Amino acid sequence: MPGNRVILVDGGGPSTLRTDIGQQLLAPFLRQRRIRRLEAVVISHPHADHYNGLAFILRHFQPRTLWINGHAGNGAEYRQLLAQAEELGIEIRVPVAGEVLAAGNGFSLRSLADFHRQQPAALDPNDQSLVLGYQHKDKNFLLPGDISMEREMELVNRLGEESAHQVLAASHHGRATSMAPEFVAAVEPRYIIISDNDRQIDSRRVANWQNTGARVLSTGERGSLACTVEEQRLDCRPLVKP
Repeated sequence: MPGNRVILVDGGGPSTLRTDIGQQLLAPFLRQRRIRRLEAVVISHPHADHYNGLAFILRHFQPRTLWINGHAGNGAEYRQLLAQAEELGIEIRVPVAGEVLAAGNGFSLRSLADFHRQQPAALDPNDQSLVLGYQHKDKNFLLPGDISMEREMELVNRLGEESAHQVLAASHHGRATSMAPEFVAAVEPRYIIISDNDRQIDSRRVANWQNTGARVLSTGERGSLACTVEEQRLDCRPLVKP
């Protein structure tokens, strides 16, 4: 963000991953960009494909705050991660809808919904994801975690005219349980970014998104992706050619 402020949202990788994705992927990515310190880390919900690798990041990049959805999850690794954050003196916080996680001159990162607070813990953890909106002057990015179509429509009803975002990180990696057509139509994204293996994506659904005028980019096809705002220009593209 402006002022060299950096917030990391989620880790990643399957629960069966044997390597430390924090040490092998996330840390080298950050260090290559001369990032040595994080302002905060956000975990949208306690599933391994969203928190893997973050233990290494917390130890070596010393964020002041760890934002979570407040649910313990079923994995011992996640509970150990929270315990580690406490030992490191990192403040652990659960946001409310509308709360600003970070802000500065021309930008803000906000929590947009209270799905994580309204539902009992027995319900699907995906639907308890933190939903974040990042505003960079007149450009808006929507990070809805793994919420389902039902929650997507609740989000649209809550945001109303503020539903439109130029960049949409595909809900639940673009799976069939998410990305309702009405949701995509309300968001009106210029770019849809899919973090997933291409084999998991229905090509017909991708074609439907493209028919709305959105450019669809997936990490499975293109590798690491970057969306940047420079002056008034928004651009999303692969960091390197696959």
